[in-house]
Amino acid sequence: MLEAGHSHRTWDVLTQMPAALRMVIGNSLYDRRYASEPEPHMDARRVNHERDRLLVGSSSINGVISKRGNPRAALERWASDPGTEVWDCARCLPFSKRMEPCVAETCEWRGQGAARELRQSVPVGYDTGERLPGHSVETGGEIPAWFAQDAETAYHPSCAARLSTDQLSVPYPEPPRPHGVERLRVVAAPAAPSFDNANIYAPVTRPAEKSTESSLGSTPLPPFTAGFHHYRAQEV
Repeated sequence: MLEAGHSHRTWDVLTQMPAALRMVIGNSLYDRRYASEPEPHMDARRVNHERDRLLVGSSSINGVISKRGNPRAALERWASDPGTEVWDCARCLPFSKRMEPCVAETCEWRGQGAARELRQSVPVGYDTGERLPGHSVETGGEIPAWFAQDAETAYHPSCAARLSTDQLSVPYPEPPRPHGVERLRVVAAPAAPSFDNANIYAPVTRPAEKSTESSLGSTPLPPFTAGFHHYRAQEV
């Protein structure tokens, strides 16, 4: 296994507590503090790309936000190229279900319910007023200018070693290994062919689980058989 960084320390609450992400992002002990080249449409600013200095990847500093993403936009797109059919929703969703203990009622889309008690909390008051960009930014010229001056990205760089079978791809689809290298597997965000707009923590962990089992020769999980619906806006 190829990783770069130092090990987790159980006493380090900054990496053990997801809510502490703002204390580790930008901290050179935990964050490599990468930045882009000057962006021509962002007032030539260098945009920060937070990446961890710890083993097991940037999930150490990203708040452990878990969203499956859209099965049509992500998984079915992954399986649309010749030779990548094994990455469709039917074969990947079972790994999501296995990784996600669900306190709600179990259904075909969710994993086995966990023995957790949900307590009703008292609603906390909040101010519904606009914080950013504020009422001083309103016109068609002011809004793009504000984005250029202040916008950042929270996306993980990905898809640089995408799963496919064409000459531009790096790993074979199943198991995901680089062309010409037998005993190396690419199990990380760069191997994704594409991503939808969900946080990619869960969309990366899911294929990592699937790839690990494939590499070990384990019996694959039974495919997911329930269909999913496609929403199309009605024409006006």
